[in-house]
Amino acid sequence: MSQVVDPTAAVVDHFRRWLQSAMTGCAFATHLSGKRARFAIHAFASEEPADWFDGALESHGDADRVVALVFPWIADEEVLVRYLMSVQAQSSRWKLHKRKKKDDSSRFHLGITWRTKGGLECDLMGFAPFATMPVPRRAPYVALAAWPGGRKNPFNEPKHLDRVSFLDVSHGLHKPDYDKRWTKTLADVDALMRVPSDRSLRYTNVAFTLPLEVSSLLD
Repeated sequence: MSQVVDPTAAVVDHFRRWLQSAMTGCAFATHLSGKRARFAIHAFASEEPADWFDGALESHGDADRVVALVFPWIADEEVLVRYLMSVQAQSSRWKLHKRKKKDDSSRFHLGITWRTKGGLECDLMGFAPFATMPVPRRAPYVALAAWPGGRKNPFNEPKHLDRVSFLDVSHGLHKPDYDKRWTKTLADVDALMRVPSDRSLRYTNVAFTLPLEVSSLLD
């Protein structure tokens, strides 16, 4: 009997190795992505319904795992936005947000949240091989990453009690190691964003930065 080959297995492996190579500048992504028990990656060869995502995110949240959803079949910005709109239409737990950035008039900023089982708004982080994306988020594939669990970071003081993000991730680090990785992350991300001149704070609660003309699809 011939062995069935998963066509997305190479995508999952490639994306995990990309995260581990520190191309994002994030020392925590490098640390967590190498631990399969803490960081799950799913890749899809075609469209997947929203209820599958809801179930997967909830399951990984219960298990204290970061999860990344990778979409190698999405090749341009319009296809991405239309697909995200279809996911939002299928599940009330997904919301797309047009973020206004006064200091960035050349691009459209799109935020994405998913409502956890506990009712918290989870901010998703986007990756894509698009020139409009900030350098640390320019990945080999379009992807969404989330921390769908609760507040499991003992060293983070939440500013918004109704939201969770990667600042709340369960990392298993002691305070000295955590502080060291946080300092390294800030320095490495800053270095990556010097050319072209950019700032990481511009992308708080932003999943994707896309061409302005794409924003009309959400009107």
